[in-house]
Amino acid sequence: LFKITDNALEVVATDTYRLALHSLPLEGEFADSRSAIVSRRALSELMRIIEASSSEPVEVRMSDSQIEFKVGHVTLSSRLIEGQFVNYGKVVPASFERKVTCNIKELSSALHRALIVAREDANRVVLKTEDGSLKITASSQDVGNVEEAIPMQLEGEDAEIAFNARFVLDMLDAVGGTEIAME
Repeated sequence: LFKITDNALEVVATDTYRLALHSLPLEGEFADSRSAIVSRRALSELMRIIEASSSEPVEVRMSDSQIEFKVGHVTLSSRLIEGQFVNYGKVVPASFERKVTCNIKELSSALHRALIVAREDANRVVLKTEDGSLKITASSQDVGNVEEAIPMQLEGEDAEIAFNARFVLDMLDAVGGTEIAME
């Protein structure tokens, strides 16, 4: 979903298990809010064009049935997908009770090691905050158990939650920077 509001572009994607949301500032004036569902294939092509054009800005134009991207001298047009996009505003909480901040590389490395055991249990890993550490655990009857702790900062009370390690690793691979805040 591409959604223009005020001077920002929200880009949202989901595969029904995961949801990604990114907001970008826009240059220019926009008279009204617009939204459009763009095909994955068109966006894959756009990414190839962007990667080949170094740092050219991307111009986006929308009509009721089409979207057009212009990068340098290349223009990509695509039909929009009809229908309603999931109401992601209800999926993403507006406020949080806890915030865990840790190093992305340390978390990613620990999850990769835990995944060796977690593969036998639908990639399930448990993250638990305790004494200034984030414990990552996984267990399998056939393979065994793994428990590892990494340093973290916590705002709020301790918590314990289970995730599919593959989904968390996909997200960690997609974000930049050195630290991640999980709320």
